[in-house]
Amino acid sequence: MGPVLLITLDTVRQDVFDSECFPQSWPTIASEFARFPNALATGVATPHSFPGIITGEPVVEDGEFTSSATAVMEFFEGETVVFTNNGHLRAERGYERGTDEFGDNQLPTNQHVSPQSFVERVKQIEPINNSTILKKAYRWYKSAKPDVEYHTPKYPAEAVTDWALSELTQKPPSFLWAHYMDAHKPFNPENAISPPDANVSKETLEYLNDYDRMDDPPEKKCRHYLKALYEANVRYVDREIARLLRELRAFDWYSDALVVLVSDHGELFGEYGHMWHPMTIDPVDELIDVPLAVKFPQGERAGKVVDHRVQHADIPATIGTYLQQTDLSPEGTYPLLDSAERIILSKSNTSIRVTGSDGHVIRRRDDSRDEYGDISDELWERAETAEFPDVRTSNGVVRGLEDVDRMEQLKALGYR
Repeated sequence: MGPVLLITLDTVRQDVFDSECFPQSWPTIASEFARFPNALATGVATPHSFPGIITGEPVVEDGEFTSSATAVMEFFEGETVVFTNNGHLRAERGYERGTDEFGDNQLPTNQHVSPQSFVERVKQIEPINNSTILKKAYRWYKSAKPDVEYHTPKYPAEAVTDWALSELTQKPPSFLWAHYMDAHKPFNPENAISPPDANVSKETLEYLNDYDRMDDPPEKKCRHYLKALYEANVRYVDREIARLLRELRAFDWYSDALVVLVSDHGELFGEYGHMWHPMTIDPVDELIDVPLAVKFPQGERAGKVVDHRVQHADIPATIGTYLQQTDLSPEGTYPLLDSAERIILSKSNTSIRVTGSDGHVIRRRDDSRDEYGDISDELWERAETAEFPDVRTSNGVVRGLEDVDRMEQLKALGYR
């Protein structure tokens, strides 16, 4: 049995997962991986999506794993090494569980680390975890901390590939997870491959990349420029994925390895009047349709396109099946090659989308609802029982809750 490699890409849309934006890695992906073009993310942004990828369970609260969740790193008896390269994917949310080496914004070392941070261990104490006062105090502390930029990678793609190869060159770990951040905004021409021709000043580029554009898209030609620059940044990530795959193919254990390549969410360029991937938007197709490709051991399904609908949350079930530990993944998730019908939850801070075989429903915090296609009672039941998350931004703000609270106050006063 070979190692399991989880290669995650930040902010890569499904419609750029092709030979144009992945020109260097596409020959290997197209010939050695099974591709799943109908894969849905479990959320609209990184902290909303990764609980599904890592535990098979939807996001709750501030993106922390529940005490009952099992992270895929905990499936393994052998060594597990993780570099998330993103401050949202930090130890206190659970991403250190089951790891021997862990790094979020700093490359991990060979020194052993505790499977859980102090904060994570304290939260397992039931009286503390259930205390509303202590939760509010902790959130106040988090919001009072200086703003931290989570989205500009401290380590660019070259460094991530170098780290992964250094871990794999000797005796490979049982599990390695490497995250590539470089497709995420701010989009810039410095590392871009074949960027668009434009005479754009540094000040203009900063303006276009500003989070103020999230609900205020720039004019059409500027959006097209940003999309082209984004795709050029994706090609930079592709170059490093190609280098990683090229080196992996030289290892004698590669044929037996399970390699999962997946993006966490997409990106908007003016669709629905928004830019980027707001935490307050409905889980629209452009954000939750994500690339997913898997190299199965011994060439199984190599080069095939698997058309049935799958989800982020099926990744732990797939890894569990490979390890012959089929009891570790949550109910309602399936190995990716299983064509069973899924009911898929995708969340933002303000909306829950439940997707079935013939349509989907949207339930929002403000009590509004929408349905699309042929909807079953089961979809609405799942939407009604699902929990809204309260995921915080890097500066401790829960986007979307203020607007909902304001609407509730107006409703109480009889204005709604």
